[in-house]
Amino acid sequence: MRLLAPFLALLLLAPVQAQVPPLLPASAPVDEGPHVVWEGRKARVLRWRQGKPEEKALPESGLLALDGLPSLQLDPGPAPRHPAVFPLPARIAAISDIHGNYAAMTALLVKQGILAKDLAWAFGTGHLLVIGDTVDRGSQVTESFWLLRSLEAQARAAGGGVHVLLGNHELMNMKGDVRYLNAKYLALPYRTPYLMGPDTEMGRWLRSLPVMVRLGDILFVHGGVSPRLGESYPTLESVNAAAWDSLPSVKKLLLGSSGPLWYRGMVQPPVDTAAMVEASLRPYQARTVVVGHTTVKQVTAIRPGQVYLIDAGLSEGRPGELWIQTDGKRWRGLADGTRVPLE
Repeated sequence: MRLLAPFLALLLLAPVQAQVPPLLPASAPVDEGPHVVWEGRKARVLRWRQGKPEEKALPESGLLALDGLPSLQLDPGPAPRHPAVFPLPARIAAISDIHGNYAAMTALLVKQGILAKDLAWAFGTGHLLVIGDTVDRGSQVTESFWLLRSLEAQARAAGGGVHVLLGNHELMNMKGDVRYLNAKYLALPYRTPYLMGPDTEMGRWLRSLPVMVRLGDILFVHGGVSPRLGESYPTLESVNAAAWDSLPSVKKLLLGSSGPLWYRGMVQPPVDTAAMVEASLRPYQARTVVVGHTTVKQVTAIRPGQVYLIDAGLSEGRPGELWIQTDGKRWRGLADGTRVPLE
């Protein structure tokens, strides 16, 4: 609890500044949804087409129709917590900080062979990681989430995996901080805190996502791992459990500057030494860490073999890049489909 206390103090003392974008004109055509709101074992499905609201009951089968994607089977029960430790697969791709830039994300994944042209899973037994901050800034957050939900199911059926992690912006949204929300969502009668609430399908799913995931000896986390984190949370499971147990109220979170969703010491001066990084990763049985959160021009080996920074500009409207590992070799996956060795 020693490490949690300063995070709580920062969260409780720092006021939320209402620096929201201007609302869209009332007549603006807005396409949005679906959003699923649970009421016991039944659910309502909300959509907006050209600004006109639609509301229907979720079919008793639990199948949710998604535009351009296979129907998704929904369960009225609580979302199971996502596992966070996996054997090392032969192929891994990782992306971060999508921030609603759905078009660039999908174009990148198609060019790199992760998805087919129809956005179906094409990575076989490979694993794709999305390490936080899918929300805010862009206008296609909902589309991004449903695609990732669909890919989770498709990858699982193919023997692969899709792992979506929480970032600081997901937590900001869930606690009602809309400073970085796109104007499109502010124009809706139901605002983000409601649409990501614990009684919505999106909110339930978000509250089941891990903060950290490890594949083999490679750790994936949104911000980074501070030298102090292991003192209070000495296992990967304890970090994720602390976040999960706090999410129902979004009041007791690892939200301080030394927490895994905000920490930048692994990638920004004064950068942690190799020995510090090794010590920080040791409790989590990892030797390599892949992080986002801090935007750079390209996927970068901060310390080759040890620290990689992969927030390559999707949040700024750029085409972005993937971090790729195939048979132990690491690459920058570029938007034109080519790959450049990282080391």
